[in-house]
Amino acid sequence: MKKNTINTDTAKEQRISNALDSVVKLFESGEAPARIAVSLFASADKPCSKWSYLNQLIVGAQNTTDARTFKQWQAADRSVKKGSHAFYIFSPIIKSEKEKNDSGEEIENRKLRGYKLLPVFAVQDTDGEPLAGPEFDEKKLPFYERAAEWNIEVRAEGFTDLTRLLEGTQALGVFRHYTNIADDQSPKPEEIILATPEISVFFHELAHAAQKRLANRRIEREQHELYEVVAEFSAAVICEMAGISSRTLGNSYHYIKHHAEQAKLDIHKALNLVLSDVKNVLGLILHEDDIQNEEELAIAA
Repeated sequence: MKKNTINTDTAKEQRISNALDSVVKLFESGEAPARIAVSLFASADKPCSKWSYLNQLIVGAQNTTDARTFKQWQAADRSVKKGSHAFYIFSPIIKSEKEKNDSGEEIENRKLRGYKLLPVFAVQDTDGEPLAGPEFDEKKLPFYERAAEWNIEVRAEGFTDLTRLLEGTQALGVFRHYTNIADDQSPKPEEIILATPEISVFFHELAHAAQKRLANRRIEREQHELYEVVAEFSAAVICEMAGISSRTLGNSYHYIKHHAEQAKLDIHKALNLVLSDVKNVLGLILHEDDIQNEEELAIAA
């Protein structure tokens, strides 16, 4: 009996350590604020949106935006997939005690007595009825009117739903447009789908939409890495103009550096190659009449 108790205590300590280590790693990587933002970008009736920030960070560290207990998933008409593994959050232990107030009246007082580990499962480990989408007012986004002018639908999806939509590719946003539509079919509308409230992600996808509209762009869609550099650099400039650079420019640098390295380029050389494209993207989003073509840029140089 004593041996079983020791084993149980060791397992509990390991679970606590795993939960806290996952949060520490988020802070070390600088991803903690973004993970909370993504976690909160969801419907108000999602249980974990009411959990403590510590528990929400634990959820974010599991690369999911929704986690619930076995019974909570059942209540949402979803079931946990066979073979799925739970992770653990901290559930408060509250006890009620009767006390007398200053008037001598007996009252019930609820006190925190500690925490217990509660097993929960990520949404991607469940099957069943679809869940409500995020609460989102796209019309409040800066430059939403540009997307509207271009007949682009802007909508929100949970991170897990967007990953499923992209067939396993993880992304916080995507600009989708359709080509090769059959003659007997109406063209599908373009759309920007967001899985985060971060405005910089919207700007990034709007920049992709602008790239598509530039007939004489030098960076073609097939040159994926430089295409991404153009979009992220453009988004960073718009963020700077909007006064939100402190939240986004650090991430933008690392994003641009990563794609530059994938293209086997130094970050400075990559930025130099795409400057004219960035200027044209910004011109299309900010002032459509202020776009320079390649000939004008050559003369100016």
